[in-house]
Amino acid sequence: MKSFYVVCKFSFLLIAVFAIGSSFFPQVAISEAAFNSFRVDAVILSGDGLAVLKNPKSADFGLSDLTLAAGSDSCENSDCPATKEVNFEKQVTLTSHDGTISVSGILLDIVDGAFVVEVENLGRVEIKAESAVCEGPGCPIPEVMEPVQIVGNDYMALAIAPHLLIGFGEQKSAASGFHLLDLNSFEVTYTNAADEDLGTARVRPDAIGNALKSLASQSADFAIVPRRLGDVEVAEMLQNNIDDPRGTNRETSIGFDAARVILHPSNPLQELEIGDLTKIYSGEITDWGELGGTEGVIKVLYPEQGSGLSEVLNRAFFKHSSTNSRAPYALTVKLRSDMVKEVRHDPSAIGFSAISENVGVKAVGLVGSCGLEYHASPFAIKSEDYPLAQRMFIYSRAQETLPALVNELVQYVASSAVDFAIDASGHVSSEIERRPQRVSDINLVGDDQIEGADRALVEQLARDLEQFDRLSTTVRFSGQVREFQSKDILELDRLVQYLGDLPSGTKVAVVGFFGDENTLAENASLSVEWANSASEAIQSAGEELLSHLEFVNRGYGELSPVACNTDHPGRELNRSVVIWFSDSADRGQ
Repeated sequence: MKSFYVVCKFSFLLIAVFAIGSSFFPQVAISEAAFNSFRVDAVILSGDGLAVLKNPKSADFGLSDLTLAAGSDSCENSDCPATKEVNFEKQVTLTSHDGTISVSGILLDIVDGAFVVEVENLGRVEIKAESAVCEGPGCPIPEVMEPVQIVGNDYMALAIAPHLLIGFGEQKSAASGFHLLDLNSFEVTYTNAADEDLGTARVRPDAIGNALKSLASQSADFAIVPRRLGDVEVAEMLQNNIDDPRGTNRETSIGFDAARVILHPSNPLQELEIGDLTKIYSGEITDWGELGGTEGVIKVLYPEQGSGLSEVLNRAFFKHSSTNSRAPYALTVKLRSDMVKEVRHDPSAIGFSAISENVGVKAVGLVGSCGLEYHASPFAIKSEDYPLAQRMFIYSRAQETLPALVNELVQYVASSAVDFAIDASGHVSSEIERRPQRVSDINLVGDDQIEGADRALVEQLARDLEQFDRLSTTVRFSGQVREFQSKDILELDRLVQYLGDLPSGTKVAVVGFFGDENTLAENASLSVEWANSASEAIQSAGEELLSHLEFVNRGYGELSPVACNTDHPGRELNRSVVIWFSDSADRGQ
């Protein structure tokens, strides 16, 4: 059947039918009642039915460019189809959320999230389910949505989860309601503009070990923890036939937790060595006078064992120390805010605070045994150059098909949209930062004794520092050289996206550093191997998205260390692969 055009104007239906290439003009009429809820600019009549075009009123109702199968009452000639019997049990009325549009008919099916309705005088209509309120005996029974269950240790559950869930609601353009269930547990409910239930997320605090057990047993959908899972925890999961979630889409790094050392404002000390902090917290140093301060017993405050902050301090102070436990007289403080209050009111106290929480106390600098300073800047925290920082993680349960709200939350925490929520919580997000570099960044003791090939390596590094900026993305490693895999580079997708947005011809340098007691040449060789492997993993993940970039790989051994290379913790920090780039032609030569 050739196409005809039906033009509708004002509040009544005016039909003008034009036959194209034919002298036959079939008579077609559509009742005014059929369109009383629509303002139709144009209708095309074809063998497949009617197509409503450019319908401005229906844009929010999912009716733009709507295809309507020709109904029996749409025609007045012998070509009209036979009248169908009405099934009253499947009658529905679909109304837009603002109440301006209403359609009634027989519900035929629900396909790809849209109601398929047979409407008298219009035929088959498809309307997005999310755009309409369904009323009538034919409406589907709403699916009972089980609340999303999130478990984490006290700090993560109470300091991080609320910001994540409120941010999630804002991204969904949903209203979020916050409700306390008991002293510690709470839930966030989500509703749309029509006050319809979109789901609920419940949060309860528990020890990290219990949170992981809840995840493994699938009694929890998410476990939010202050660090990456360790080998012992993963071994227990494997024993219970639960796959290692590390490096999969079930593991997401959501940002960084970091701490500063705080003293009373009257304490004269302005900085402390990492080694001295270890001695204070192990009980080897007990008096401020031993550190050049005013004589007096040091009041040692320590966070609750198992908290995120205690994990940071244990790794920084005791992982490679001959002393494996903190001073027996150290006072345990559960909340960070309480620790700040204690230090604020006690001149003899030492404690820790979040980066953003040091009102009324003095945050002191940290230095290494060789004199290198550690700065608690957002860049240093994101690049993991600052020793009192670590990543926070969220793990989702293992299941091939996740409930819709769980799946949406998985996608949210893996996206850059989560950065705002993390920053708002007083922590540091994973948003990639760019920082210019300087030749003065080369920290090398005994530089005047470097000769030959080693001297050439130093000079090459100096040229590179002038040419390239550094990204905050950093890959840490330890032990012997092995092949990199994509899962070794946390937030690889984010890095690939960042690099993919760089201008064509940008030079990207993947640079390895290796701190060890070997010669500079040996360390440089090892660091090149790491750079080559990491570069291959990055380019493989990016494929065509990164084809417009020029990649070069470098290895500089222990040159330009971020920590003192004189002890194991420092050497561990100095084993890394970093990403440099130059998007300026005159810098990239």
